[in-house]
Amino acid sequence: MVQTRESGRNLEKLPNAHAWETERDGCWRNNPGRVDMTHFFEAIRSTVAKWAGLMKRDTLTVWIAARDPITPWRAKVLAAAVAAYALSPIDLIPDFIPVLGWLDDLLIVPLGIWLVLKLLPPDVLVRCRAKAEALTLRPMSRAGFVAILLTWCLVATAVALLVLA
Repeated sequence: MVQTRESGRNLEKLPNAHAWETERDGCWRNNPGRVDMTHFFEAIRSTVAKWAGLMKRDTLTVWIAARDPITPWRAKVLAAAVAAYALSPIDLIPDFIPVLGWLDDLLIVPLGIWLVLKLLPPDVLVRCRAKAEALTLRPMSRAGFVAILLTWCLVATAVALLVLA
C-alpha cells in the first residue's frame, strides 16, 4: 500500500496511478476513467426543453379551455386567470427581484396550469390539447416577424431623431 504525501490517499484504491496523477494536477484530459459531463448536461438540456415545450402546450390548452363553451364555469374562471397571468408581461413579483422574481414563473404558473388541467373534464382536455398541438405545429410567419422588426426600427429611429433634434 503506497500513500501519497499530499493527500494521504492510497493509490491502490484508485483505478490506476495515472488517474490519480491527472486528478492531482487538475488535468482531466488524459484520464480514461473520468466522467464525461457533456452527456449529463445534454440530458438536463433535453429534459428542460421537453418540459418547456409541455408548458407551452399546456398554457395554450388552458387559454383554449377558458374560451371553450363546454368548460365548467369554475374551470373557465380559473383558466382565464391563469392564462392571463401566464401570458401577461406583468408579473405578481417582478423578475428583477432576485430569486423571488423567478419563483412565480417556476411555481405559480405551473401550479395554476396543473389545477386547471385537473378541473377540466377529460373530453374537454383532450379536445383543447389537440387544438393546442395544432397551434404549436403551425409555421411561424417570417413576413410578420420582418414587419414587426421594421416597425420597431422605425420607432427607434424616430425617437433617436427627436432626442438628437
